[in-house]
Amino acid sequence: SRCALDCEDSGTMARVLDVFTSLHKKGQILITGYKNRFEAPTDGGWADLMLNIVLKPPPGAPYHVCEVQIMHHSMLVVRAQLGAHSDYARFR
Repeated sequence: SRCALDCEDSGTMARVLDVFTSLHKKGQILITGYKNRFEAPTDGGWADLMLNIVLKPPPGAPYHVCEVQIMHHSMLVVRAQLGAHSDYARFR
């Protein structure tokens, strides 16, 4: 599964990351990986925070791995309104 969280500003992004970190520390989720693409944007210039998380399943149930993208709203505007996503699709 994959989801994207649209954050209006960097402060909101930090608070969202704090929530995921807190859930991890409480054992409610497991963060299995992350990429900080603000420190190292893709070749196409895309930048976000990406978390791989595992939701804590009920006893006996299989684990479910999820990808969560924490994105700055300005990046979404560029992708959606200025055609960056279609450029990325062609590039890829």
